[in-house]
Amino acid sequence: MKILQYAFLLLLSLVFTSCIEGEKIKPEIEEKSVYPEYIIFGMFFGNCFPQDCIEIFKIQNDSLFKSDNTYPRDSLYSGEFEFIGNEKLSLVSDITDEIPSELLEIEDQYIGCPDCSDWGGFIIEYSTKEFQSNWLIDTRKSNVPEELHDFLNLTYDRIQILLN
Repeated sequence: MKILQYAFLLLLSLVFTSCIEGEKIKPEIEEKSVYPEYIIFGMFFGNCFPQDCIEIFKIQNDSLFKSDNTYPRDSLYSGEFEFIGNEKLSLVSDITDEIPSELLEIEDQYIGCPDCSDWGGFIIEYSTKEFQSNWLIDTRKSNVPEELHDFLNLTYDRIQILLN
């Protein structure tokens, strides 16, 4: 009988100590074998005419879209997207495979100080069936973890391909 009491107490203590109230439970991030439902990527600058300052794209269902130039805010991107054809999709779709796991592990939406002094920012939004998040990232590499530099270079290059 005492063994059952100890087992019950042990089980009870595990239940109450396994989650602290208010603790954010983050999904386990698997290998990059989980293909995203969509990825949004782009750049934005706040102090200039919006047509030339916001370039945001979306890859979803093997299709390429461009945003309506809505400035990114504190939540998931709210801009409307329009299909722009898939002529350049094969030139930029590798971005979905290159998202660094270090980025997926960052819980803070802001990385560095994006567009603080009109030097712009990157937007990355990533969604799978189990995980959805977005980040607004400083364009000044000195304000960004080094593990993200190659990915930001790739993102910039892919944006340039889509603009030319």
